[in-house]
Amino acid sequence: TDTVTNYAVYGIRDVGSSSAILPSELQGQTLSEKPYAPCPVAVGCRTRITSLNVVDYTKSKTKGWSLALPNGERVVGDAGFINTQGRYQFVSTNPTIAHSHVGTIIPDGENWLMEVDFDTGSTGATPFIDMNGDGVLNTIDLLPVSGNDSIVPMGRLLSYGVASQPILAQMATNSRSFLNTNADYQPPDGTVDTCAGVCGGHFDWDIYAGCDYSYKNGVATGWGGCNSHTHTHQYDDKYNVTGVNMLNASNTTYDLSNLIPANSSSGFKVIIAGQKLSPAAGVLISSDPNAKTYQRAIDYSTGSTANVESLPAYSMGGNGGPPKIQKLIVNFPKNAFTTRLWEEPNVPACTPAAGTECRVGLIPNQTGCVTSNKNGSGTIGDPEMVGALTIQIVKDNISNDDVEPNVALEPKMGWRVKHNTASQAKMIAMYTLFWHASGAGCYGDPGYVANPPPVAEASAGITPPYSGDPTTGLNNGGNPGGTTAQSVQMVNFITGSKTTFDTTVNATGPKTTTISSTVPPGGAAGGSDPAPGGRTDPAAPTTVDSRLYTGRLSWREFLRP
Repeated sequence: TDTVTNYAVYGIRDVGSSSAILPSELQGQTLSEKPYAPCPVAVGCRTRITSLNVVDYTKSKTKGWSLALPNGERVVGDAGFINTQGRYQFVSTNPTIAHSHVGTIIPDGENWLMEVDFDTGSTGATPFIDMNGDGVLNTIDLLPVSGNDSIVPMGRLLSYGVASQPILAQMATNSRSFLNTNADYQPPDGTVDTCAGVCGGHFDWDIYAGCDYSYKNGVATGWGGCNSHTHTHQYDDKYNVTGVNMLNASNTTYDLSNLIPANSSSGFKVIIAGQKLSPAAGVLISSDPNAKTYQRAIDYSTGSTANVESLPAYSMGGNGGPPKIQKLIVNFPKNAFTTRLWEEPNVPACTPAAGTECRVGLIPNQTGCVTSNKNGSGTIGDPEMVGALTIQIVKDNISNDDVEPNVALEPKMGWRVKHNTASQAKMIAMYTLFWHASGAGCYGDPGYVANPPPVAEASAGITPPYSGDPTTGLNNGGNPGGTTAQSVQMVNFITGSKTTFDTTVNATGPKTTTISSTVPPGGAAGGSDPAPGGRTDPAAPTTVDSRLYTGRLSWREFLRP
């Protein structure tokens, strides 16, 4: 109820002195409120900025900084943290703010999520709040301010009532702050993803080695078969994955180390063919173990002239040879079997029409056509593997003379090893992937169905614990290039339920959040109140904890051991 006292946030430089610090020895920073427009949400477009006063630590009397809060506003609890960007994040609360209760019930009080540079108390150099909600932090999230081109908002109205202090969770691709909220809060609506692998169908996956054509007078007349060939029907459903890691697959038969020893220093390169007919595909091919950004397959070596000689070479083990390959993955969005303009930004839905690139994201085909490299009309190897997405692993001494367009005058169909004995001898392995769509026919046949509708899913299998196959998809509705994904789980101690938020963000496309909930048997009822100071086990959150009703349970208690 104190609406008069002016509280402040302080940053004190620890110089090992026991002397009292005077207000005059702290550089003051001030807050001002600015609106963000256009506002995408009902709460959250009220923002704050700070002054940019310089904190000069070269002066002996400068001991730190202070940031004055509005009257009645204060920081409650064990305040905030300093994140990996060197910024101090905290929540300030003003319980004295009264709201009208006409029409809707809004609790009194306001909470502001704020983040300042830890050694100056002023606004940081880059945005940390996704103001327009597109899943990307960029210049669109800045505020226009008179006298400046733009400025970073350092605070945002978070919620009404009283909130706890945040706790930081570091994840592989991002970090997220958690706040304790009412246990009766219902998560926002979202798409509950229950499909196995890629939704609305399944893809088949094959590996071939020791293959060659049959020839007559130097011209390929047939597919001569392979020394080894493995085929898996419904690969994505069987292992509940959205792609394949060719270095660490769910089915280890597909690991490239079966054909090239894991410690080998022999060099190889990667060629891709058929991209235009599978435009949703993304590939991650890198010698960087931390690489995470996928490249659209349709952009991989799809120029009008051969460039295989300039492609990077890799080896399985390094050991004095080309760099050790660390990532060799093909992946798809969860909705790759839908018909869309996959090559356009934001991947809009579409209706197939002549002259457009409106198509499904992975080519529909039939197993017999692909594995025999011959469609029903008898056409052999044109396009390679009857249009399936084809990944060829070739020796690094391959030349531009050893490759040819997969389809003449169609650069986006990629390149392939030529159909002659000398060039085929440089092939180490080949992978193919296609949508096994019943009734679609073989690509190139009369009556072929290029854009079949999604179909009922098979039951989801189990991803082996050792598998490196991707499981979350590239982007559930967006362009597969440059995506990141993260998963957050919220546990309700009252019901024992777990709500998982799987978020996929694309630099050029939309943000998608998939929400799914589970309640363990008996979790909705009872349990016992833990002893005072006790903590509920997050792995088995079935006990009732009355502190949720009193606000005495914090995320710190929930997350720490």
